[in-house]
Amino acid sequence: MLTNGTTYQTANRLDRFVGFELLVMLYFLFATIFPILFQVS
Repeated sequence: MLTNGTTYQTANRLDRFVGFELLVMLYFLFATIFPILFQVS
């Protein structure tokens, strides 16, 4: 069984990783959407 300390550490690391993944996803989203928006206008 995991102790509370290691569980918290793992959750914290996972949280940071998820935040990084979201930033990357947002970056790619804007990179694909903005050229399309500029082409339409």
